[in-house]
Amino acid sequence: MGFPTDRAPILETARLRLEPQTVDDADALFPILRDPASVGIWGWAQVEDPERAVEIVSGQAAEARTGRALHWTIRSLANDTLTGCCDLTGIDRKLRRAELGFLLGPAAKNQGHGLEALQAVVVYAATRGIRRLQACAPLGARAAETLIEALGFSEVGVLRGQVERDGERRDGRLYSLTL
Repeated sequence: MGFPTDRAPILETARLRLEPQTVDDADALFPILRDPASVGIWGWAQVEDPERAVEIVSGQAAEARTGRALHWTIRSLANDTLTGCCDLTGIDRKLRRAELGFLLGPAAKNQGHGLEALQAVVVYAATRGIRRLQACAPLGARAAETLIEALGFSEVGVLRGQVERDGERRDGRLYSLTL
């Protein structure tokens, strides 16, 4: 499979530019990570400390260097505003599968940015030989579930205790898409 080993390529859509995420993006991502409505789809509590945002983004950069993940920031072409981030993680070249993830901030709400950005990532994955994508949303995160379903994913089950939030384990809805 033709995936880069440490850095996501730039992807562009009609209204968005998906750029390789770097540690330098932590400051711009912090307001999104701090927004409880945005991080709710990841099953995390909001991030209150900017240094924690740096740790998260640094961890993602380290994961990308292993070749098992690609992380992008999502920016509006109209004004270069960072509206979220998305990724392919758990890339398994042998089994030709990966997991699709995303985090969208308030600036992306009701703009269609999530669908537009993730469609580009799905197409990219398909052109690089991925044949199965999975995605997961915490149960009850209806906006995330709707977005995943709009991409053509089908629900395949519920993962009990998938995420920890507010000191308790919560279930996640698992989706799959064959490319």
